Amino acid sequence: MQFELRNTLAIVILFCSLSIIIWGLMWMQFSFIVNESQIVENIQALFLIIGFIAHFYSYFRSDSDNYCILFVGLSLFYLTFCVRELELDESQTWIAFVTNPPVRNYWLIAAWAVSLLVFLRNMKSTFGAFLEWINNIHGLYLIFGGLFYVSADLFDKNVFSIRQDINLFIEEILEFNATIFMVLSAVISLAWARKQVWWNSARCVFRQKASKPAWTAKSWAGSSGGRCSSPPA
Repeated sequence: MQFELRNTLAIVILFCSLSIIIWGLMWMQFSFIVNESQIVENIQALFLIIGFIAHFYSYFRSDSDNYCILFVGLSLFYLTFCVRELELDESQTWIAFVTNPPVRNYWLIAAWAVSLLVFLRNMKSTFGAFLEWINNIHGLYLIFGGLFYVSADLFDKNVFSIRQDINLFIEEILEFNATIFMVLSAVISLAWARKQVWWNSARCVFRQKASKPAWTAKSWAGSSGGRCSSPPA
């Protein structure tokens, strides 16, 4: 875990440095890119949608009820951030109507309430699944994504009282970095979930074979036709 943390931290620092340089150069030429509903926010929404789809697909791939609950919660977590980033004109489409306040607040509260009830009914086992999930590289990426979002919220509230355009740029870049690591977490988690399914299937096959009647010389001789060969392992 310490090795993964050190490597992850190096990746985070490297990527954030490149992100600030690239977006900073673009912002100096086209300052509008960090405004509401512009390219930076649209990319953030796209990454969150990809993360939502990845976790939702993991739900269908999982063969464990505890992980199903976990992936539904993660999907809802990503969806909540996604609709928070979307700011569409309500007069355009029904999607804009359901993703803007107050309608989105109603269905998000209802969805989280149902998820919380399901979690509480399976709290011990689901929390164990979460601890196993978070103690991996995708868990570290999600933690860093959360830290970036918390940092961005400080600039959203203008806690540091800096110039408005610079404050907006820093806020959007922090949120961009947050969504990058969140989508990385979701995609790596999908690969991890598929590996878990394969491992569980292999383990079930092994258990089924192990539960078969023990080998005997008589049954081996009958099945092998009495040929001289090594008995099964």
